[in-house]
Amino acid sequence: MAGIALNCCAQGHLRARFPKGPSSRARIKNMNSFRFVERGLARELERQQQILEGGGRVAQATMHYDPETDEVHELRSKEYAHDYRYFPEPDLLPLELTAAWVQQIKSRLPELPEEKKARFVEQYGLSEYDAGVLTADSELASFYEEVAAKADPKQAANWTTGELRARLNETGVSITESKVTSGHLAGLIGLVESGAVSRSAAKDVLGIVFETGDSPSAVVEREGLASLGGDELSGMVDEVLTANPDEAERVRAGDKKVVGFLVGQVMRATRGNADGGRVRQLLAEKLNGQ
Repeated sequence: MAGIALNCCAQGHLRARFPKGPSSRARIKNMNSFRFVERGLARELERQQQILEGGGRVAQATMHYDPETDEVHELRSKEYAHDYRYFPEPDLLPLELTAAWVQQIKSRLPELPEEKKARFVEQYGLSEYDAGVLTADSELASFYEEVAAKADPKQAANWTTGELRARLNETGVSITESKVTSGHLAGLIGLVESGAVSRSAAKDVLGIVFETGDSPSAVVEREGLASLGGDELSGMVDEVLTANPDEAERVRAGDKKVVGFLVGQVMRATRGNADGGRVRQLLAEKLNGQ
């Protein structure tokens, strides 16, 4: 039990009575039982209290507790850094670095994570959280920037940190090993934004691209995941309203909570191949007699 300092309770007691002290550290060394630790601390508390009550100052020192006399006495004082053996190593030559050399090294350093995070927030308008997730992995950050150069930066961040990163974590695949390229993800975002595929269907498309490495447009065409055209979608909305007349009347009566149910029925009928916003728009138009 070598080297225990005056415990917190004792220090707290002294500071409560003497706000200006003790400010230095006294260390009791070579304690070999918990009983002696307790007795040594009690004697040290008494010693420091007597010094402070007499107007003195507790010196920084290493103390020893003698169990035979039940007293503490000073082994050695340690007032300065060199008392702790802090001194220059004589066998090591001093190293002098010029400002020009330091600047040269700095110029060779890559962009550090915190700097990159701040830039992502400012340049791409990302949240602190998304920027932090992306810049925690340099390879993921590079992938994101490639996607952001071809698609909306915020959507690129959403898809990279959300759906894609989830699949990477589930499979233990790194972004450099993934079959999903930056061009694939940018293309998928473009399909969603153009309305060619719904967001829910786009998640299925990403899953297939992740497994096969095929282009998103090829997957959409092969799997029949393209969003329904205007006339076909309008017809399915009519069918859902016909099949759910009570719910349709409730919406007309002002119960907007039921709209979500009707949207869900349309999305089920289309197997998710419809844009939710467009479905809501069509429902509003038909239920309001437009």
